[in-house]
Amino acid sequence: MNSKKVNAVISLVLAVVLWMYVVGKMDPQVSKVYRDVTVHYQNEQVLSDKGLAMSSGSITAVDITVTGKRSKMAKMTRSKVKATVDLSDTNEGSNSVDIRVKVPNSIEVTAQSDTKTKVTVEKRVTDQRRICVYYTGLTSKDIEEPSTLRLYPKTITVGGAESLVKKVAYVKAPVSADSVQDELTSNNAELTPVDEDGNTVKRVTVSQSNAAVSSQLYPLKKVRLNVSVKDNSDDEYEREIDVPGSVYVKGPKDKLADLDSIVAERVDVTDITSSETIKVVPVLPDGVELSQRYTDGISMKVSVVKRHNKKSSKKGEFTSKNFAFTGEDIELTNAGKKKIKVTTKDIDVQITGTQSQLSKISSSDIILAADCKGLAPGTASVKLKAYCGEEYNEIYVVPSYIKVSISK
Repeated sequence: MNSKKVNAVISLVLAVVLWMYVVGKMDPQVSKVYRDVTVHYQNEQVLSDKGLAMSSGSITAVDITVTGKRSKMAKMTRSKVKATVDLSDTNEGSNSVDIRVKVPNSIEVTAQSDTKTKVTVEKRVTDQRRICVYYTGLTSKDIEEPSTLRLYPKTITVGGAESLVKKVAYVKAPVSADSVQDELTSNNAELTPVDEDGNTVKRVTVSQSNAAVSSQLYPLKKVRLNVSVKDNSDDEYEREIDVPGSVYVKGPKDKLADLDSIVAERVDVTDITSSETIKVVPVLPDGVELSQRYTDGISMKVSVVKRHNKKSSKKGEFTSKNFAFTGEDIELTNAGKKKIKVTTKDIDVQITGTQSQLSKISSSDIILAADCKGLAPGTASVKLKAYCGEEYNEIYVVPSYIKVSISK
């Protein structure tokens, strides 16, 4: 009898061992590595309520190894692996915070590449930034380009860690060029804070997510660019200027019809002693804009070479001479009985020519004139022209358009 009981126990034990062996073979433990799992920083609002904001975290992604039964691991996906950092208890300055990894209950985390991250917390600040509309999908072959006629709002509040807010140059509002028609077209543009190179500044908030943009397609026109360069130097450096001879502008057809050239604000290179690139600021008539292809502006290169002997201009070599005028020096033609006042204060005229030619020219030889025909009461922008009674090569006037007020 006892022998039968012993045999029964032994059989039961063997059966259990055999069952465990079979189960182990049929559904073994397996492991899998998930690489570059994004680390999510949570509870930033808690920091904001304390007047703080996170500026950086040293770890942005981790490698996670998980282990579980083959049957459970078969249902495992990358989306079920969560790596988080709780910012609730961080303070201003540098903080070492745990990276917590969460997986389904039947799965175990057996390894992770990083268990802690360094979090930098700063004072939270807010500031105003301008909104810039950027049209996507444009090419160099386009003959038309959208122009922004209305934008609301024009500025917006950005907020975040002080060092990050300082990096924000403007807030970009992208609009698809294909969505803009020949008539006024409205779009909502999603707002993104960016640095001066157009890169997104992360962890900075905006006070609203969208801006209302009203645009219209305008023709493009290539016009001559005249840049007045001032160089009063008398030193051992020779300066060579490389500036674009033409640019593309856009605007209503009637504004572009008689526009063949524009001028830029005078550039002073007198004190430049090493080669550099300088921004050129064009002076544009009302209603006319630069093409978006000049998003980074117009630049001129100044190449500076040191020379052993000072040079003077050779006979026949062109140089320039500058003259300063005021709005009171302008002759207003075709004004009729209307009272017209020039509100533009300062006028610069540059004349190029040989030294012999320029030596004979004085300010009294220069005439400034603006045609006021057809102007209605109010304010207007009028083209300004400069004339010289002596021989010269070229003459430039800045600004090329003046502001006037008209009354009956």
